Amino acid sequence: MEISRIINMFLVFLAVSMSYYLLTLKLKNINSPISIEEDYSGAAKSPEGLSEPNEDALRELDELLDKN
Repeated sequence: MEISRIINMFLVFLAVSMSYYLLTLKLKNINSPISIEEDYSGAAKSPEGLSEPNEDALRELDELLDKN
């Protein structure tokens, strides 16, 4: 057998096995009992905390302003 024929057979086997693995993985995820179907509102969990800067944020802001 030629080396190219052996390589081709190996690549075909690899493609088939990868396809099989991906299909079984996909089917496993579909049948999974964990289903994330919560409504996403986009709202912050604590909007009050966003208006008050913390010390780390202020320090980073100072560093960014000093660089320019």
